[in-house]
Amino acid sequence: LDPSHLPDWWSEIVYRGTTKLVAVSQGTVVTSPEALIIPTLEALKDQHNILVVVALGKRGATLPAEYSIPKNARVADWIPFDSLLPLSDVFVTNGGYGSFQNALANGVPLVIAPPFFADKRDIAARVEWSGTGINLKTGTPTPEALKGAVLEVLSDGKYKKRVIEVKE
Repeated sequence: LDPSHLPDWWSEIVYRGTTKLVAVSQGTVVTSPEALIIPTLEALKDQHNILVVVALGKRGATLPAEYSIPKNARVADWIPFDSLLPLSDVFVTNGGYGSFQNALANGVPLVIAPPFFADKRDIAARVEWSGTGINLKTGTPTPEALKGAVLEVLSDGKYKKRVIEVKE
C-alpha cells in the first residue's frame, strides 16, 4: 500500500507497544458520527491502555468542529481496512457486510451496533450466534453499552479464540 494513503500519525498505531487498538467505523451509508463514532470515543476516553482509531469512511469526512477528540484517539477521513484491521484488537462497526467480512478475515472480534435497515441486523445476529463478537442490538448504543462491550471483548479471550476459528 502506498504510505501516502495513511495518516501522518500512522507510526503511533504500528509502534504502540502493549496498548490495545480499538478500530471504529460508522460505515459508508449511515455516516452520522453521533450514532456510533462519538459514543465510542466518549466511552473509551478514560481508558489509557486503549488507543481508539476512527475511520470516517469517506474522503474529506470530518467530525463536528465543536467535538474535542480525546487524547487516546486518532481520527482519519479514510483508512484502508487492509491496513487498519490487522493491527486491531476489536472492531466497533454498524455491521456492514464489508466491515464484517474484513474483520473475520483479519481475525478481529467485533462489537456491532446495527441500525434497523439493510442486512445489518442479520449480520449482527450472525456475529452473536457465532461468538465472534457482541451484538448491541441497536444502531445508537450508549457510551456505557459500548464501553462494557469493548472491555468484555478485550478481557474475555473467547471472542478472539472464536474469530480465529472462523477465520481459519
